[in-house]
Amino acid sequence: MLVATVQFTDQTTASRAAPVQVSAKLGDPRALLPSEVAVGFSTANGATFQLDQILSWSFNSTLASPHPVTKGHHKKKGAAGKFAIVGAPIFLLLVWSILSWWKWRSSSRDIDKRTGGVRQFKYNELAAATNQFSSENRLIGAGPFGEGYKGFFKEMGRHVAIKKISKESRSEGSNKDFYDEVKTISSAKHKNLVELVGWEKAHTIFLVYEFVDNSNLRVHLHEKEAVLPWTTRYKIVKDICAALVHLHHERRPFVLHRNIKPNNILLDKEFNAKLADFGLSRTADKVGKARYLDPECKKTGKFKRSSDVYSFGIVLLEIACKKDENSFAKVWSRYLEKSLMQVADDRLRGEFDERQMERVIILGLWCCQPNIDMRPTVQQAMDFLESDGPLPELAEPETSSSKIGN
Repeated sequence: MLVATVQFTDQTTASRAAPVQVSAKLGDPRALLPSEVAVGFSTANGATFQLDQILSWSFNSTLASPHPVTKGHHKKKGAAGKFAIVGAPIFLLLVWSILSWWKWRSSSRDIDKRTGGVRQFKYNELAAATNQFSSENRLIGAGPFGEGYKGFFKEMGRHVAIKKISKESRSEGSNKDFYDEVKTISSAKHKNLVELVGWEKAHTIFLVYEFVDNSNLRVHLHEKEAVLPWTTRYKIVKDICAALVHLHHERRPFVLHRNIKPNNILLDKEFNAKLADFGLSRTADKVGKARYLDPECKKTGKFKRSSDVYSFGIVLLEIACKKDENSFAKVWSRYLEKSLMQVADDRLRGEFDERQMERVIILGLWCCQPNIDMRPTVQQAMDFLESDGPLPELAEPETSSSKIGN
């Protein structure tokens, strides 16, 4: 009988696993091996990489002390010795394999814990789902972070959107930063947020999202011939606001989006809006386009919840106003003249609820106040949209010459 004990010393005292004892009973080695053998050690760690090292090993025999024996007894003793010499390396190889498997399993569990248990895909799974990342599967307007592909997983029975984070847009964060960010995104569960399905990081960073099948708000506002009706636009406004309320006020800690724009507002077939590309501040460096970026961020380089509020306000004015009259100066002057309906999108041909239109435009101006302390929170914005309360008295900004949408 051969017995070995494996002790784990690369963990903290609080989480250190108990020693594992392994035993094996080997048959006659002469029936298993030739007379001369070479024994080595190997380890396998699945998809992970690690460096293992044998620090020491020893062999202890419990055979009785030798006594004068006959020639026949000497042969038996020789066979037992050969058995011990050949069996020990085999047993150590067995122990080494068990140790490697144990460490691989611990590493996998640790990654699952860090990422919130969201699925870790293999590269060949993503390649198969996208027909080897073919041009036919490439998504138009995937965003600033890199390429996007439509994929289909047969075993899941669902389409997905696979985003490849390009090297140019990656941040210099650690694996821990990446795992923390994946956990943040995957744990943000809301009907108006795009769901993270999984990820892959062995070759490059891939994020796998649910596929939202009706393009984005920019396409429907500016590229489609069919005019997006006001009832749909107003619903989209409330959907976006609800998503931001969840990120800013219903989560601990709160999550900043940093890149709110029509391209990142996806629409399904029922025109339910879903906010995409949130929570990527450490995985990807790029932030919103200048036209949607809070001027305060340009000066300080710091993002706050009020920065998302500003971007949300710009989007509101883009949804409600004429394309050629959505400058802050024109909208503000109409606000002072109490004639906001003059800047309402004329493609709607007056087919809108004036109360809703007025509140959306005023909310857009409120969110875009240059003084960040004068801006509402997104919770206040939602309360304003859903109430019939009095309209706020907006303070006149120091400058009103900036062009909205440039």
